[in-house]
Amino acid sequence: MQTAISLGLHNRSATPPADIELRNRTWWTICNLDRSLAAALGRPLGIADSEIDADVSAGSDRSTDDVDRQLPSESDGDSLTSISNAITSHRRILGRISSSLHSQSLISGEDQVALEEEIHQWRSSWSSSKIDEAGQTYLRLLSLQALCLLYRPAPIVSTDEPRVDKLGKYAQEALEIYQTSTTPPRDLITLAWRYQIVISLLYATSHAYNMDLGVISDQLETCRQIVSSVSNFQELERLRIAFDQLSELLMEGISPQTGGAADKILAGMYGLVELEVEQGQEEDGERSMRILEARGNQAGIPRWDHLI
Repeated sequence: MQTAISLGLHNRSATPPADIELRNRTWWTICNLDRSLAAALGRPLGIADSEIDADVSAGSDRSTDDVDRQLPSESDGDSLTSISNAITSHRRILGRISSSLHSQSLISGEDQVALEEEIHQWRSSWSSSKIDEAGQTYLRLLSLQALCLLYRPAPIVSTDEPRVDKLGKYAQEALEIYQTSTTPPRDLITLAWRYQIVISLLYATSHAYNMDLGVISDQLETCRQIVSSVSNFQELERLRIAFDQLSELLMEGISPQTGGAADKILAGMYGLVELEVEQGQEEDGERSMRILEARGNQAGIPRWDHLI
């Protein structure tokens, strides 16, 4: 990302059309990877959308301001072209959600509802395009990933019952897609998203006080199968730890205290540490938190049909 920015790929260029096409395709590949890594691993974005003015495609009047509203048409070409455009739109939405989670401002309920509606519109806008069944399943999974990211617990967002219910609902739908997938995950981003989804589901389960322990046990087994792939990615270690801790917590049953314990586990996963406050400076009901930098190496982009 830093090299691409230093080369000015994020800006429009007056170079020949063939060079512009290469620049734009290179830029949006890198930018899409940046957004996906940021969302899956909890990192800040490498560049803000406001700093980008490179066109989505050469010879087009559409700029980055228009890509989120771009709808498929007969001119979109084959399935690969359509899904590439859809992924670019999706990564822009992911970037906006990730930016809000790393900001210092509280995400309002109205903003959540607006973003949720935008994700649903994005999904429906591509449902009738030239994308095969496997591609449609993948796009459905992408929408569920964005929805789980939107409703995941965060230090600047209140964890209320409706929010947790939506998180559990969307995580469960994504889990069902993972269960039907026969392609073993091999890359960092896919494995990270699998961990994020199952952790989201287990977190939501920790607040379901009326859930039967047998159902919880079955759900835990399903989640273990989803993330059972052997991987040496160091970046996944904190996700593995959180998954193991949540699993152990839920096997003990659910009580009114389980949700608070799950909050602490996720605080550790997101790199949140409670700051010590000098005596006399602490106010009731307030906690001071600091965000630690998430580390990790970038991974290559696999084919889209292997990303489930």
